[in-house]
Amino acid sequence: THIFLQYMEYDMRKNNLGFNIVVTMMDTMCNILSTHKIAKQKVDVLVYPNPTSEAFTFKGSDNDTYALSLYNLSGKAVLNKKQVATDTSIYVDRVPAGMYMLHVQSERDPEQVSVIKIVVQ
Repeated sequence: THIFLQYMEYDMRKNNLGFNIVVTMMDTMCNILSTHKIAKQKVDVLVYPNPTSEAFTFKGSDNDTYALSLYNLSGKAVLNKKQVATDTSIYVDRVPAGMYMLHVQSERDPEQVSVIKIVVQ
């Protein structure tokens, strides 16, 4: 199981606001196996409609492509797409209803990431 936590953090030494993702791996008994803090830059993307039942539209930068991974709340990847351009429809009609985490990573600059909550109805 994977748990993703996204938060903003102010670094007083560098006088800037940073973006962090924490990935915690747990076994089936909820024992923490490992935790990794990943400092990244947040990629600016838009996903709509949310909630959705059939598909959502992904909007990012016109001069970039993205890797998208959709995870259920148990941490299992239910959808993976690479080289996704802006204004692309992502179909989730075969995904069971529920709450998911969409991990978005820029393919031009892999340090730019975002995690978005998606609700499939």
